[in-house]
Amino acid sequence: MLADLWSQVVFGKSAEWKTMGAMKHELADKDSLIIDLQTQLGLIEQVQGSNKGVVQINSDFLNMRDEPKLSGKVVEKIPVGTLVDILYYHGDTDRLDEEFGRWCKITYNGKEGWVWGNYISIVE
Repeated sequence: MLADLWSQVVFGKSAEWKTMGAMKHELADKDSLIIDLQTQLGLIEQVQGSNKGVVQINSDFLNMRDEPKLSGKVVEKIPVGTLVDILYYHGDTDRLDEEFGRWCKITYNGKEGWVWGNYISIVE
């Protein structure tokens, strides 16, 4: 993309951008997208060796939600010690109970849903 932008500037086709700031803003947006994709790939590679995890939480069960957020609807209650299939981790880091972490997309009991990834221990 950078080469394409550069050629537009060099060959006088930069009329699409009214200012240099607009071009820099578009490049920053693309850079942000690339970083997010790299993060997602890194998280996927993290679980490639094992796509299994065990629920570990100081409670009787872990809520599986329909969205990666606390306000998501609870679709299942997973007992502690249960083995689940890990699909991937959400790219955004969130904060829950004063702890930073990521939501984890899993399958359990024939359903897909989201759990707080800090409560899943990867089985190697």
